[in-house]
Amino acid sequence: MTNKSKVMLIDSLINDLRRNYPDWPSTFSQCMNEGCVNGARGGRQCIECIFNELMELTGNDSHVEILHEHIYRASRARNTLILRAKEKVAK
Repeated sequence: MTNKSKVMLIDSLINDLRRNYPDWPSTFSQCMNEGCVNGARGGRQCIECIFNELMELTGNDSHVEILHEHIYRASRARNTLILRAKEKVAK
C-alpha cells in the first residue's frame, strides 16, 4: 500500500468513526464485518472494527485512542449545547 493510499484509508476510517456518532436520530444495524455482532450506523463498520483497523494501520498508535476520545467528546458536547439551546428557547 502506498503512503498516499494509506493516508486516504485513514481519512476514510476517521470519517466513518465520526459517522458512528450521528448528530440526529439515525438507523443502526449490525456491523458489516463478518462475525462482528456490534451495531453500526447504516450497517457499515462499527466503532470497534474501525478502531482496530486504525490501530493496525498505525501500529497500535496511542493517537488513535486520543482521536476516538475527542470525536466522542465533541459529539457529546455538541448534543449538550443543542439541548441547552432548545431549553432556553422553550422558556
